[in-house]
Amino acid sequence: MRSNQPATPTISQDVVLTAPTIRCGSCVAKIERSLTGMPGVTRVRANLTLRRINVTLAQADGALQNVLVELENIGHPSRLIDSADLSAEAKDDTEVALLKAVAVSGFGAMNVMLLSVAVWSGASDATRDSFHLISGMIALPIVLYAARFFFTSAWGALRRASMNMDVPIALAIALASAALDYLEGEASKRPDLAEPAAELRREHGRLESNLLALAAGEQVCTNDQLRVGANSIALRASQAALAAAKGTGYIVGHPAGRWCREALFFLVWSCPQEVMAANLCELA
Repeated sequence: MRSNQPATPTISQDVVLTAPTIRCGSCVAKIERSLTGMPGVTRVRANLTLRRINVTLAQADGALQNVLVELENIGHPSRLIDSADLSAEAKDDTEVALLKAVAVSGFGAMNVMLLSVAVWSGASDATRDSFHLISGMIALPIVLYAARFFFTSAWGALRRASMNMDVPIALAIALASAALDYLEGEASKRPDLAEPAAELRREHGRLESNLLALAAGEQVCTNDQLRVGANSIALRASQAALAAAKGTGYIVGHPAGRWCREALFFLVWSCPQEVMAANLCELA
């Protein structure tokens, strides 16, 4: 017997949402876990590559609005994708901005590396501090410009009392930049190291010239003279390194540490074992 009551078909609605904040597999898992089981939601799939969320909704009033509210609460605000989004996909503003940030970071890194020659060449205090100041003036705005994506995302997560992968990244960038500025400032406040550094620099230059001449076959000094020079450099450099580290626990912008390592290498290369043991005891 046929029923005169019409069958009620089950109608589902497939919607596609765009979520620019999807950046990792954890974001995908969080979205799918939060939306699955919501009233009116039968299927959820998040796409990391396209940064889209495919949601299948049952015929329920307010289901889409509830999905959008839940996505906002978990830190992934989304909206329905439309034809304008599809046409603009080829020229994604976010991707262009990220490429610009990478280019600016590379430009700044190259310039800072060039200016760091003042440290490795043993420049005087005034010259070294000037180069450090210029490096800081270049680095600070570049950090703010290139890392703004991490800072914005991290601040958005913290405002919602949640965490994402950008929070530790932003924290590391901020702490590294602040520590660098602080240490550079401390280095410029140590005038008591100027004279020992200058004396070490002169002795290091003489020793380096003798070593280069010896390597080129021009015997301008004997091995004993070279050993005495290396020993003097090692002792003075270790004393200067300890003085530079006193109070801060770190050597900033001071070549004493490098000279000490080089001089110890020269000692190992040129000294007999018993002489080397005596030198190490004296350094200790």
